[in-house]
Amino acid sequence: MSPAPANTEGLEFGVAREQERLGALGLALRTLPAECRPRLVDAIGRQPPSQLGPFDALVVARRAGEVVAAAWGQPQPGAAASLWLPEAIGVAAEKVDGPLIGLVCRQVDHARMPMTQALLESDDDPRLAALLEAGFDRIAELFYLEWRDDESSKGALEDSACDSAVGFEPYHPRDRRRLERVVESTYTGSLDCPALEGRRAIADTIDGYRAIGQYDSRDWCFITHEGGDAGVLLLAQHDDPSQLELVYMGVTPAARGRGLGAAAVREAQRVAAARCVDRLVLAVDSTNKPARDHYADAGFTRWASRVALIRSLPR
Repeated sequence: MSPAPANTEGLEFGVAREQERLGALGLALRTLPAECRPRLVDAIGRQPPSQLGPFDALVVARRAGEVVAAAWGQPQPGAAASLWLPEAIGVAAEKVDGPLIGLVCRQVDHARMPMTQALLESDDDPRLAALLEAGFDRIAELFYLEWRDDESSKGALEDSACDSAVGFEPYHPRDRRRLERVVESTYTGSLDCPALEGRRAIADTIDGYRAIGQYDSRDWCFITHEGGDAGVLLLAQHDDPSQLELVYMGVTPAARGRGLGAAAVREAQRVAAARCVDRLVLAVDSTNKPARDHYADAGFTRWASRVALIRSLPR
């Protein structure tokens, strides 16, 4: 059941009514490029059933019966929701940010979703205070990196031939339990967003990885070393624009310090070069200097950054 709408200074807050959904969704997605919206709408239609319905956390502020602001808690595979931050027209943002974010959180909590995530362009975003007030934790500043295949990268790729003890074994869906064990092991002692550990079940996390881009099990592999599992390399293809994403790469604690992470990055670059995609992209925690140094050595450059926040279901 939806919480009762609140009324503040002539503004009424509540879940979008059916006849309001199209306009509210367009407002909430105002910052998304127009060419990307049809893909998102299509993804909503194809998404498997979730405890949070697609519009259960689409919330609005109304003035005199007209929608003047909207926010959306978009259900995601892997028992999570993504918060599309409040967007307003004809009303001061500070009057709607807190109530709308709080209403999204109440809807998500009612559906028992374990985790909600949000991204800000920087810590200077005035909506940060409302997010923290609603129970979000600032977990990291993410650097978004890209690598483009050119003549200067040829030597680094050729060096991958010397990693004779490293193997990349293709993943098969029948190996799901094995994948869960290895991925969970790679989180131990990781410097990349350590605050995420334990926020949701490992099975849900992997379902979230699978929902990124165009999932193909052949793009996932186990990193092996001396005959044993040493980590995972998970890639995903995107066609528009043409790019390959390094969704997740992790090495188990016992296998660290042997150059396996660098070898995995070169393998991802090899795949990207073979497919002739425009670029290989990834995100890294800005405080993870060892990883950032590895990526810089491999020829990656930064093209954007975001502040990541996470809110867990209250116990």
